[in-house]
Amino acid sequence: MKRLIAFATMILAAATLNISCEGVENKVEYLAELASIVDGTPETGNFYVIFDNGQKAFVTNSNQITIPQQAYTDGEARAIIQYSIDGSRTGFDKCIKIADLFPIVTERVTIKTEKGIDYDVMKSSFNIKNAYIARDYINLNLEYMYSENPTSHNFHLVYNDTPKLNEDGLFYGNYMNDGYLYLELFYDPGREVSIETYETFISFKFDPEKLHIDNIDDYLGIKILYRSFNEKNQNYDYVINFK
Repeated sequence: MKRLIAFATMILAAATLNISCEGVENKVEYLAELASIVDGTPETGNFYVIFDNGQKAFVTNSNQITIPQQAYTDGEARAIIQYSIDGSRTGFDKCIKIADLFPIVTERVTIKTEKGIDYDVMKSSFNIKNAYIARDYINLNLEYMYSENPTSHNFHLVYNDTPKLNEDGLFYGNYMNDGYLYLELFYDPGREVSIETYETFISFKFDPEKLHIDNIDDYLGIKILYRSFNEKNQNYDYVINFK
């Protein structure tokens, strides 16, 4: 929970606005969170929101907001939303009015050998500033190098089901028998020369069954292996504890 709160704090530092109207100060509190946008029905509005703590929110102004179709993965679009509480609604935990909404990239955690991609040649470095797991998503706040050249930047979070069979693997020496589930995070900067640092948020859909991972609850947590651009591009692990 502490990481979730820290994550939201970094999204928007100032969440409270004071609005003066006819000499009377009305205080409107705006909150910022990473959440899921779910297609709605006539009963729920154009869409509704599911927060990462599981709470469901009715959106009073959903008819005024358009969500790009390409933002959806498995019927949900991940987005940073800035909102205020706006009354109550039967069947929902809260009722909100969205002031601003920023869709974020959503990918899937895949098996390392599934797409035939040689991820181990992707040795570009970056930093994980914060991360947490909620519902079916691993959420990352990342810092990486970039330039303004028009090229794609891709992050890949993969599960290596045979980590000890490839001694040339980038993270071959980082696996330990310590009760954690290990994932590997790679960054492909495209063809550009990186000159600046940039910060972004990404959600990865995490489905242990599709990854053929049994008894996920038996693990202490997840260790994400990555190559940091600090400390001479050393390999690091970022730990997300379950317990």
